Amino acid sequence: TSSSVLLTIVNDILDLATVDAGIMELDISDVSVADAVATASEKVAERLKEHNILLDTRIASGAGSFRADASRVKQVLANLLSNAANYAPEG
Repeated sequence: TSSSVLLTIVNDILDLATVDAGIMELDISDVSVADAVATASEKVAERLKEHNILLDTRIASGAGSFRADASRVKQVLANLLSNAANYAPEG
């Protein structure tokens, strides 16, 4: 788990450097809302479990998709959930 968290941090730093240098390219496509939430939830599942936090996701059946860079959207959602796990009280 620690190595996975470290890898995520290193990748985030590399992404920031790429954005700062103005060379980041986005891969725009249709992004499924349900898939993005599920992927982000899976990435932080272990950390949530460590803090005894239950994540209950409810996505409307017609949520569909939107146009964006799927990997960046999932990265943002995973970061939000990770921060929530870090700063939420146990349980």
